[in-house]
Amino acid sequence: LIRAIQTRNLQIISIVSNLGRDLSEGEIKQLETAEESIVDEEAYMQVIKKKTATLLSACTEIGAICADAPADIVEKSKLLGEYLGYAFQIKDDIFDYYKNEDLGKPTGNDIREGKVTLPLLYALQHAGPAELETYMMWLRSKEFTPVQVDQLIDFAIRKGGIEYAENRMRHYHSKAIELVDSYPDSDAKEALILLANYIIERKK
Repeated sequence: LIRAIQTRNLQIISIVSNLGRDLSEGEIKQLETAEESIVDEEAYMQVIKKKTATLLSACTEIGAICADAPADIVEKSKLLGEYLGYAFQIKDDIFDYYKNEDLGKPTGNDIREGKVTLPLLYALQHAGPAELETYMMWLRSKEFTPVQVDQLIDFAIRKGGIEYAENRMRHYHSKAIELVDSYPDSDAKEALILLANYIIERKK
């Protein structure tokens, strides 16, 4: 916020101020959904919008403003950051379902914290009554054995949760690329395309 104030640009100050509020609301919303074991894709998207998409959106919007871009490019840049934020967070959530220590985060960590992210969310929405009852009981208990965590991971994979999450991630990546394609050709445009591709292809 201090850096924003130093710019003496009221628009940038407003963006950074609102960002602090949004990030706090995102953390609170995530805690609420985990505590109440909410299995709802709309609630999940609200969390990642507040926690990640608004952060990248603020960065790209401020970048455009600092470059004295016209209003339409500023608005496109803001939306670009939002799309990249969605793709980044969904990719990050997918990592939690792979047993690979090189990914940079413990496998099943989100599940152990009671966070129902997109792969598991999709699987639960397509589970049979008996499976749903069992897995929701585990999620509400907030105490998982290693075997239960492994079973939830296997369940999410078996039900197509990874494929669904990857498709959603690529949807936002495509929307981001579509926006970038409308920019004039430049080194910056090429860099944004590389960034968008890195976000969905990264290994950790």
